[in-house]
This record gives sequence, structure tokens and C-alpha cells, in this order.
Amino acid sequence: MVRKSLYSSRRILFLTEGLLLRQIATDPLLEQYSVIIIDEVHERHLTGDFLLGILLDIVKRRPSLKVVLMSATIQQQLFADYFGAFPIQVMMKCRASTNCAEALGMW
Repeated sequence: MVRKSLYSSRRILFLTEGLLLRQIATDPLLEQYSVIIIDEVHERHLTGDFLLGILLDIVKRRPSLKVVLMSATIQQQLFADYFGAFPIQVMMKCRASTNCAEALGMW
């Protein structure tokens, strides 16, 4: 599903973790994306953890890719330690009335 944004050159594509993993098979560096947002990252499961491992490898090879992890109950230090040398910006309590994408400098 593609949703048009306010900017004609930008689009948002909603995918399941499984579909994103399939896209990695044909686009190993996810070069068609500038930002990947993983929601409910605290809900740990095999597919999600596998995807995070692959995303870490992709970010090492493609530092321009931004990965945003979202969760109401994220263990910040756990994910900061996992992603190591990559910049971690913690944003708390982004409400529907807040433009979180703008606050993150995404556009």
C-alpha cells in the first residue's frame, strides 16, 4: 500500500517484516528507501529479531539509511548497545498531535 504524502516526491510504503525481508533479497542495501520504521519493536519474535540483525548489517554498509525503532515500552539501552557505534536518538512520547517525522529530521 502506498500513501501519498504532502510532498509529491515522497511516499510511504507500509510493509510487514516478512515483505521487507523479501525485498532485501532483490535490493540487499534497501537503496529504494531512505528511512525504515519498525513499530512495536518491543514485541520480540524471530522475524523481528532477524530483520534487526539484517538492518544492522545494512546500516554498516549504508550509513545514510535511517532506522527508526518505535515502541511504547522500548528498552532503550538494550537497542543502543545492539546498534553500538551508530547514532541513537531517543524520542519519548511522540503523540498524534506531534510531527514525529519532522522532529526526527526525516523531512
